[in-house]
Amino acid sequence: RGSNAVHLGDVFNRSGYPFIDADNGGDLRGMISFCQAVLDAIDEDTAVIPGHGEVSDYAGLESYIAMLEDMHQTISKMVKRGKSLEEVVASNPTRKYDAAWGDSTRFVDRAYTSIKRELDR
Repeated sequence: RGSNAVHLGDVFNRSGYPFIDADNGGDLRGMISFCQAVLDAIDEDTAVIPGHGEVSDYAGLESYIAMLEDMHQTISKMVKRGKSLEEVVASNPTRKYDAAWGDSTRFVDRAYTSIKRELDR
């Protein structure tokens, strides 16, 4: 209390791509919205503490949101075109982020599942 810090738990993961609990109602859009709401409430001097990985800052959270937004947009386009999960995975939509974030297999699977559910509503 009284510190200029925020802890985002597993919604903000600095040790790899985040896990989206799509089987229990979690979705990529919700993660983006939550992270954006936090970003809007903090300032550039705030310590941003992830659920895993190194402590970050405003710019780190902003960059994370941009990556999530890009992935949502990219995967959504493929889902709207009727691409299967296997086709989306084979297209390697995360390739420009993999050097920084690691293995994206689980992330793409969970993102695809959550986006498909979002678009099917």
